Amino acid sequence: TSLGTESGDYSAIEVLDLLTGRQVHSEKLKISPDLLAFRLVEISDIYNYATIAVERNNTGIATLKKLAELIEPDRIYKELTVAQRRAVEDGRKTFDEAMHEAEDGIATTTANKSLYAIYLEKAILTGEIGLSNQEWCDEAQNVVWKNNKEWGAMKGFHDDKFIALAICNYVRIAKLGEFVGFVGVAPETGYAS
Repeated sequence: TSLGTESGDYSAIEVLDLLTGRQVHSEKLKISPDLLAFRLVEISDIYNYATIAVERNNTGIATLKKLAELIEPDRIYKELTVAQRRAVEDGRKTFDEAMHEAEDGIATTTANKSLYAIYLEKAILTGEIGLSNQEWCDEAQNVVWKNNKEWGAMKGFHDDKFIALAICNYVRIAKLGEFVGFVGVAPETGYAS
């Protein structure tokens, strides 16, 4: 999300098919956070009432508040905290109880933003997701890992669509895990002896 000002950043919307991983929609726009909520609902409706995942920080909070007024709560992505996931894993709460307590949206931090990029890079390299938007590919060519171990666009470029797809891919992985009864995002595992 963004403020939607002429000189500010863009908001970006990315849609991945849950099962095939195909990028089916990609756009960036300059629109106020509350109006962005209307566009997200419109896109979600077009794509079979797709789950809407919005960053839960800064301008995203305004978008989430408007979304809560516009649509039913189960269409807005909620992410369990570590404590909530642990309560489910330990049997102290059901998954539904934990989800009822979870906040709308997805928190992005320096730590998990890097994880989102790693998951996206892996998904692209393995063919797990399929890209179909040239503008996204052009933007991605200017996104780099920086010396401080964070990633972002090189000076003078944007990374709005890149972060949107990274979040979208992360949510896709989490949603697929929910189908099989796993809480959270599956870690990479190897063979144990």
